[in-house]
Amino acid sequence: MDFWEQTKADAEMSKRMPMLIFSRDYHVPVVCVPYDVFSIIHGYVGSIFSKRLSLSFQGEDDLTETLAFYRADDFFGWLTPEIVKVMYNKKEE
Repeated sequence: MDFWEQTKADAEMSKRMPMLIFSRDYHVPVVCVPYDVFSIIHGYVGSIFSKRLSLSFQGEDDLTETLAFYRADDFFGWLTPEIVKVMYNKKEE
């Protein structure tokens, strides 16, 4: 949870969407995004067909947060660099 809190703080300071990518020893890399970010991405590219794990918890600010976890290869097969550019350009308009 400390890694997630640091990710959120860094994203807020840099005005970016929070995303944590991690891997445990000898396990596949995982991407973690808050559910509201997942919803924004979903609005651009539609449904991701891989399985995801969702986790809800009470954050440091006493608000309930929900995180979505994906295998990194599935996530980045779904969210391509081209889609990221489109999302960024829409945000700048």
